[in-house]
Amino acid sequence: MNFSKDAAIEDWDQLDDLLGAMREKVAEKEKRVSKRDAEVAAVAARHSGRIDELSAEVSAMETRALAFLETKKEIFGEPAKTGEGRKAGPRFKDLLHGRVGTRQVPAKVLPIRGLSFDEIVEYIRASTRTSLKRFVRTTHEINKQKVIAEMDEETLSDVGLEIRRDDKLYIDLKKA
Repeated sequence: MNFSKDAAIEDWDQLDDLLGAMREKVAEKEKRVSKRDAEVAAVAARHSGRIDELSAEVSAMETRALAFLETKKEIFGEPAKTGEGRKAGPRFKDLLHGRVGTRQVPAKVLPIRGLSFDEIVEYIRASTRTSLKRFVRTTHEINKQKVIAEMDEETLSDVGLEIRRDDKLYIDLKKA
């Protein structure tokens, strides 16, 4: 059979011949992938010992450098407060082999005094201070599983929904 990309299949025998050819190609591909993966694993294993050593050495060096920088933090100045713009002066120091400095990381909101976020949300929701309520986010979404299981056609249409079930063609090749 002609297996060119453009040849149309005209009957079940041609389709079965094509599936046979596909099965052979898939088996060859899997064999090559397996061989490649084994070769990659062998190369990785040969290098992993030294790579692990280098990673540990670099980590130890970084720890020492950060400990030193912690003692010199004041030379980098304080980060700008919200709305003040950037503070005068660089927040880094250029050296022969690199640049060191400080960057302001994004602000985090964390609970204090051993409280959990759930406890804080409940406190805000129960509070008489309505100005706090804007700090609690409420999400609303369609429960699609429940809609599929329980909603009738008329209600679906009324609320602007539809349930679509599509068939998808598939090919399961037998093992070569």
